[in-house]
Amino acid sequence: MSTVRLVVVLATVTAVLGLAGCTASGAVTVDTANPGATAVLAPVPQGAATLAQLGVRNGPGHLTLPQTVQLSHVVDQPNLVTLVIDPTDGARVQEHLSVQVPLEGGAVIARSEDALVFSIQGWDGAYTFNDQQAALALRRSG
Repeated sequence: MSTVRLVVVLATVTAVLGLAGCTASGAVTVDTANPGATAVLAPVPQGAATLAQLGVRNGPGHLTLPQTVQLSHVVDQPNLVTLVIDPTDGARVQEHLSVQVPLEGGAVIARSEDALVFSIQGWDGAYTFNDQQAALALRRSG
């Protein structure tokens, strides 16, 4: 993936997050050993992995992705997490998020055939993909 395309994907995802001013409702339990992440409150679905299990230290602890997802780049900060995902996983990741976000206590705000905007555990998320690139961006709400 070219640097220009990566920048365009990340800029698009960040812009979508800026427009998604919704927050998840309900109490969130914080993992005091890892203050950037929240504790997982339910079992992880079969074939899925939490962000922590994928090596990401920050982000909503209850959010899962397909266990075999291939991450090509990771930005892992306390208030912003960006995952650049192998585009061959694009549709599978979107389907997983569409089903799992509501089951994991979040809400899908908008969806198209190649993008998803959601909120979960005090984080806003945006995912987009095409045949050449895929990315998930998460930022703390508020």
